[in-house]
Amino acid sequence: MSHGFKKYITSQSMWLAYSNIWSQFLYGIAIIYVARQLLPSEFAPVAIAISVIPMMTAIADWGTISFYLRELSAGRIGNDLWRSLLRNQIIVAALFGAVTAAALSIFISRSIGILTGFTVFTLQSFQASQVLLRANHHFTSIARNNILYRLPLLTLPICHIFVPELLPECLISLIILGQFFGTLNIWNKSRKNFQINKTGKFVHFSDHWKRSGVIAWIPILTQLKGLDVFAWSLISGPTLTGNYGAVIRWGQPTEILAQAAISVESVRWSKLRTTREALQISPPTAVQILVSLVAALTLALFGKVLAPFFLGNTYVFVGPMLQLVGVASILSVVSNFFLTLLVTMRLQQYAFRGQALSLFTQGLVLFVLASIAHSTFAAPFALIAGYCVCNSYMMLAALRRGNSLRART
Repeated sequence: MSHGFKKYITSQSMWLAYSNIWSQFLYGIAIIYVARQLLPSEFAPVAIAISVIPMMTAIADWGTISFYLRELSAGRIGNDLWRSLLRNQIIVAALFGAVTAAALSIFISRSIGILTGFTVFTLQSFQASQVLLRANHHFTSIARNNILYRLPLLTLPICHIFVPELLPECLISLIILGQFFGTLNIWNKSRKNFQINKTGKFVHFSDHWKRSGVIAWIPILTQLKGLDVFAWSLISGPTLTGNYGAVIRWGQPTEILAQAAISVESVRWSKLRTTREALQISPPTAVQILVSLVAALTLALFGKVLAPFFLGNTYVFVGPMLQLVGVASILSVVSNFFLTLLVTMRLQQYAFRGQALSLFTQGLVLFVLASIAHSTFAAPFALIAGYCVCNSYMMLAALRRGNSLRART
């Protein structure tokens, strides 16, 4: 890879990261707006629905999009199969959307359940539609689309004026609307920029499953951590769940810049001979990771002031919870570093075990603290415990098993 092309990819990836930060920021503001208008117990169903969406999307994907992206980028399959990917993913997304709608209609409410099912469908279609542009490094087009598809959320105050009793449903409906038009926009750009064979065939996924192995499980295990909101609601009731759900997503915008920098740095890692060389990261990457850590540290230090200011006095426990979420965000950046390193080094089995250990620890600590100790902060403490175990395992695995990278690759 030439220096000029590498510089181009880096700059394009950072633009994509900035657009993702904007997208998550606007999404977070919309959630804060809805939470501020509701009591914690009333906001709990919204928090559960929001936590279920990424998990169901990850299960519906099962590593398929990453597989297509990798094969397209390597030139092993042609652009004509993109249409087949999108068609297959729409069918799978419709199935998992229906399952989500049925489950949440039982546990929460029919209206929120059905809308959440549609959100899973549109989000999976939205992600699948971007594959062709990502494989051909058209990151600027994706970045523009990421900025635009969240704009319908700006109309949320207008919806609140006309239908205040349906504010949660309005939030999810605007998310669906943005994802739907975002998918159409990307589809249109892909058709204009690339030659697409209109007779694309369905692809058999046996080769994908054989090649992916445990890699397909890693994002699923990562997203399953979001089930703590639902699990906590069953144990501790809607009030604490509403408090926790109102702040759990605040840490995500602080992590995006570090994730993009680590992703760019992973290109260099594929050529290293030992793990210790990976710790000598480039100055731009170090600065971006530092910015993410400082932003997360700000939440950890000043969360007790920030959360009540934005959410109001009805959310009694959000201050300490936001501080713990800030600590979890710091650990999440570290986790993403070692996770990416292990996968790049073809040591994905250790990344898988680390995520599995994290999920098991989180569930165990949540059960003990919520059911036995009746802790007010069971869920954030469980999240931190899971990250600590995961990071310790992956760090040791990277240092002990990654000293002969060339032999493994």
